[in-house]
Amino acid sequence: MESCLIIDGHNLLFRMFYGIPGSIKNSRGNEIKGVVGFISGLIKYINEFSPNSIMIVFDTETSIINKCNDYSDYKSNRINYLDVPNNENPFTQLPYIFEVLNYLEMPYKEIKEYEADDYIASFCEKYSNRYRFIIVSTDQDFFQLVNDNISVFNPSGKQGMMYTSQKIYEKLGVYPQQIVEYKSLIGDKSDNITGVRGIGPKTAQKILSIGSISEILEKGLIDGKLYDALKENESIINRNINLIAMKRDIPIDFEVNKWRNKINVNLNAMNVIKSSGAY
Repeated sequence: MESCLIIDGHNLLFRMFYGIPGSIKNSRGNEIKGVVGFISGLIKYINEFSPNSIMIVFDTETSIINKCNDYSDYKSNRINYLDVPNNENPFTQLPYIFEVLNYLEMPYKEIKEYEADDYIASFCEKYSNRYRFIIVSTDQDFFQLVNDNISVFNPSGKQGMMYTSQKIYEKLGVYPQQIVEYKSLIGDKSDNITGVRGIGPKTAQKILSIGSISEILEKGLIDGKLYDALKENESIINRNINLIAMKRDIPIDFEVNKWRNKINVNLNAMNVIKSSGAY
C-alpha cells in the first residue's frame, strides 16, 4: 500500500514561528521566519518518510464557526490575531508559504466550512483502501483516527514520536477508538472544553475499561457515585463528544495524485524560498 503524508498546516506554522528565536526577514523587510521553519520542516518530513503522495491542510478564520455556534466557549482561549502586530503574527506568513508551495507544485488546501482536522479525517476515510497515512501534528485530537493504516507523527523532541494504537494506549491508557469519550470526560484545555467535574484521566480510564459511556448508562455497568456523575452530566458529555469527534463524511473535492518530490533535498529552505520568489 502506498503512503500519503498529511501535514497539519497551521500546527507546523505555529510551531516553527514560535520555535525560531530572533527574526528572519526577506528582501522586502517582511518577517519570514515562519516560512523558513515551515519549508525546513516540510523538507525534513518528506526526506524522512519518502511518501508517494502529500497533502497539506490549513484552517481559515471561518473554520470553527459551526462549533462555536454549538458552544460559544469553543477555542475562546486562543489569541485573537487581528490585534497582533504583523511581525508577531504567524498568519502573515501564509501568503509566502502558499507562494513556495505553488512553486513546488505541492498540493495544499484551505478549509472554510469545516476545521482542518475534519477535512483530514474525511480525506483519510475516502482513501482508506488506497493509502497508508502519516499525519504530522502535535495535536492529540488526531489520535482518534489512528488504526492499522493511519499513524500520527508528533515531531516534538529530538526524534519525535510515531503514534500507533499501542503507543497511544501506553501514553493515555485508552485506545484510539476511546479517545473521543476519554476527552469528553476529562475535557480538553487546549480547545477550552470543560469535562465532567471530578473525573480525571485515571477515573476516565477506569470507566472506559468497563465499556462505552452509552453502554454503561444503558446497562448500569457501574453504580454509585461514578454512575451518578455520568448520568447527571450526560448532556455535557454528549456536547463534548460532538465537539471532539472529527467528522469523517464531509465532501472531499481533492484527488490524491502521486506527487513526485520536486525538492532538491540538498537545498536548504532559504534557497527554495529564494527560488520561489517569496524572498
